[in-house]
Amino acid sequence: MPSLEHLHSLRQGSPTNYIYVKHTDGKQFVLRPEVYFSQIVRQVLSAKLGQHSCWDWRRSPFEDNCLQTLKSFQMAGLLPLRIYLAHPIEGRAKEELREYVYRVRSTFSSAGLSANLLSMSEIFDEALMKKVHVPEDEKHLFLIELEKYYLKSCDCLIADLSLPQWQYVGTLMEIVYAKNAGIPVVVVSGGSSIASRKWLMGHANAVAEDFARAALVIKKLVSPSAV
Repeated sequence: MPSLEHLHSLRQGSPTNYIYVKHTDGKQFVLRPEVYFSQIVRQVLSAKLGQHSCWDWRRSPFEDNCLQTLKSFQMAGLLPLRIYLAHPIEGRAKEELREYVYRVRSTFSSAGLSANLLSMSEIFDEALMKKVHVPEDEKHLFLIELEKYYLKSCDCLIADLSLPQWQYVGTLMEIVYAKNAGIPVVVVSGGSSIASRKWLMGHANAVAEDFARAALVIKKLVSPSAV
């Protein structure tokens, strides 16, 4: 296998497929076979590890391992916190939702909370923009699974229950999903009486009147090394 001095040399010449290998001693090698199977390196590594059938990430995604790796990086301070924002969506204009999420992000930033804020409205819009084909009668199931998938990767759920006279069906379900997954829940109440409801207090780790106070609560709630 030919040795390689610099990675930028791979750009030289006409485009071609290659297999790049870096040894633990720092030496680099590149192989340019005319034909080889897709994901051949993954197949070789899986065979070496005795997991011959696990090389295909589509069939063996190992989601739990990926999430654990992500959590380890976050706890080590290598990645910012991931906070899931549960909030009312249905019946609200997209521009209104964009401005709302922007204000929440700005509030967190001003409070000194370094975090990636995941909004379900943005996640769902992105999925639809990628033209993910979902039959109309299955969209509600797709939405639920999408919510749970992203929730599992987050360090905290912040649920906005501050809008008056709103039926918080989706947001309340997300609180339950987070509680079942062992993810801390912080509720923004807006000063309403909902903060005193026993059901809510049984699911929330903390209640804050607004997002600025919620940011301070999250700082104390999560591991200090991850903030």
